[in-house]
Amino acid sequence: MTDLTNIFSSSNKMEMSKEGYNSQMIFDKQINLLYIYSPSLSLPVFYRLFSGNVREVKGIRITLEESGIKDAMMIADKGFLSKENIDYLKNQGLDYIIPLRSNNTLIDYTLINKESGYYFKYDDRYIWYACYEKDGHKIAAFKDEKLMVEEEKDFLNRIENKLENYDIERFKEQKHRFGTITFVYSNDSLTAKAIYKNYKSRNEIEVMFDGI
Repeated sequence: MTDLTNIFSSSNKMEMSKEGYNSQMIFDKQINLLYIYSPSLSLPVFYRLFSGNVREVKGIRITLEESGIKDAMMIADKGFLSKENIDYLKNQGLDYIIPLRSNNTLIDYTLINKESGYYFKYDDRYIWYACYEKDGHKIAAFKDEKLMVEEEKDFLNRIENKLENYDIERFKEQKHRFGTITFVYSNDSLTAKAIYKNYKSRNEIEVMFDGI
């Protein structure tokens, strides 16, 4: 698993400290620290520093090449998905699990329901799923009904609090997406439960970063 964190610095003596972009929309001078993390060891096994103006996707590519890791499965975030990145992982012989943004056209929400007949138990809750292929991609889609109820409640609370861009019409438009998550993946031998469990394990690296 890989993850990147931003370290802010106003130092004039650190050449790597450059104005850059990050998910918090902070453009201050920063350094990017990227880890490759082994869930089986519960430790980072490789790291790389980048200037703040180097984007995460490019940094991951360079880090993978320098690490020499070949037998690996890339568990990425939504920002990593692109044809160029998928082609790169395939050329490197690396398996991958990458989530799709909820508006991605590869997602068929009509398949993610109880009528599919496919489910498994995870963390004391039942997850419904559907696996299919579309446009040359292997797709695994999941629905967590407990999470669905929580997201519906959160959305309705925002309507009640009169937050901008939240109204009942948008609720109706978004309702079918609540509680769902969908991935593109590469390895035929992975079960739906394994795909879901592997992605959920990303929390380990987030906890590691918090500790550091």
